[in-house]
This record gives sequence, C-alpha cells and structure tokens, in this order.
Amino acid sequence: MTYLVATIIYIILNDSSLKNRMIRISLDMQSEAREVAINRKIDVYHKFFKTPKNISDVSEFSFHRVATFSPENRKHDLEYFKGIIEEKEKSILSVLDSYR
Repeated sequence: MTYLVATIIYIILNDSSLKNRMIRISLDMQSEAREVAINRKIDVYHKFFKTPKNISDVSEFSFHRVATFSPENRKHDLEYFKGIIEEKEKSILSVLDSYR
C-alpha cells in the first residue's frame, strides 16, 4: 500500500500543470489501517505525513490527515517520495525473488 500511495502522490506532485500550485492531499484511515493504529499503536501512514511510526496515545491520534505541498518545496517533496518508492520497490522485488 505504501508503494501505491507514494507513487500516486509522486505523480501528482510531478504533474507539470500543478508544479506552481499548492497541493493538499488528505487520507482517511479505514478498516485495517485503523485497526493497526488502535491495536498495535502503529501509524501505517507515518511516511506520508512525516510523523513518528509509533503512536503514544491513540485517543489523541487523528484518523484523518492532510498534507500540504507548496511549490517552493516541490523539488524536496519529489525527492522524498522518490526515496519511499525506491525503498518499497526493493522490498517488493525481494519478496518476489524469494518465490523463485
């Protein structure tokens, strides 16, 4: 899931018609992601919102998150999401290789 969401965000941020615009992306935690947050106290969206992975207090945790990307930081944001995509791609390929 991280690979897919990071790829979508990267494509949006890299769109030439949006390069000079503020972009707001929101994600709502549903079903399994919410269950992981409540039971294991792990934020599965921590990479997208640059927050800690471990949740200290679930009662204060927001299941609806918004990230705003400004044109001034676009290059940095693209590099950041490219890094997430590359990291997850390696992990996916490693799993596929283990089945050969």
